[in-house]
Amino acid sequence: MNNLDILEKWQNSNPVFGIILPTGWFGRPYDNHHEITWMTDRKFKLLIEVDEQLLFILTKTIQFEIIGDNNDLVIKNFNRLTFDRLG
Repeated sequence: MNNLDILEKWQNSNPVFGIILPTGWFGRPYDNHHEITWMTDRKFKLLIEVDEQLLFILTKTIQFEIIGDNNDLVIKNFNRLTFDRLG
């Protein structure tokens, strides 16, 4: 299963979600609801757009892990993460 297949499967079960960055919650904990609005898998990068204004650019190698009863998606083992925010 490729990266997009994993993300799409997770997204179908989790149409809205919160975001926890390495520095903590993005926005108010348990109060924000985000949606994936676009994603593409390139040869060396995975791009995920959230709410049409946040862009996560992950440089491969990437590993996804689903944790716990909450179906939390953890993205790890990437070489670099670029987080771009409009607004």
